[in-house]
Amino acid sequence: MNPLSWLQDYVKDESIKNRQEDVSKPGEYNASGFDKFVGGLVGVDVEGAVDTRTKNEGIKKVDDFLTQQGLTRGDLGLTGDATLQQAGSAFRTYKEKKDKDDVQDQRDFTTSQTELSQKPVLEQLKETAKTNAGQLELSRQTLKQQGEKADKQLQLTIQQGNQQMQLATAQLAQGNNQFLAQMADTKDQRAAELEIRKMEMDREDARYNESLDRQESRDRKQNIAALVQGIASLGAAFAM
Repeated sequence: MNPLSWLQDYVKDESIKNRQEDVSKPGEYNASGFDKFVGGLVGVDVEGAVDTRTKNEGIKKVDDFLTQQGLTRGDLGLTGDATLQQAGSAFRTYKEKKDKDDVQDQRDFTTSQTELSQKPVLEQLKETAKTNAGQLELSRQTLKQQGEKADKQLQLTIQQGNQQMQLATAQLAQGNNQFLAQMADTKDQRAAELEIRKMEMDREDARYNESLDRQESRDRKQNIAALVQGIASLGAAFAM
């Protein structure tokens, strides 16, 4: 190596050793005034040498920091000349986002596990509701059929009662006509027999009405009992 090259390298090294931090820009360094003067004498850009060394050291600090965190510049969106301060800020933003994502992932996992564990219960509830609905509909149809049957039976009983009443009326009219014919010979006898017949007819009519009322009352009680039994069956179905 010729003496001039050695001297230039020496001046560069010394200017780097003697560099001074820029008061207005913390983290940036400048060559001292003496080194600048000497550099000018030997033809060396000491300011450039200081800037290059400062930049390389900054890059190394950022790389070391990223290595410790297990990240790359691409992970944090950093450029090649990013400072350590920028790397720290980008890392904090990255960490906050990652923590939020982790929390959300945990919430999503917990929610999915909860839904998964509750799925059999929900399916069972649906099946139970479906079964209950079917039983309720069956009970409703049964009760409806029983009610319709009871109504038909009541109508039939009333119709039969009306027929019996018509028959009794016809028979009464026939007997009355016979009675009047027999009373034609003797007025007093006809009047007495007519009065007797009338009393018998009244008693017969009263007995018939009482019988019809009792029959209608029994039929109504039976119908009401059938309806009550249907409602009780429906209540039992709900209780299940």
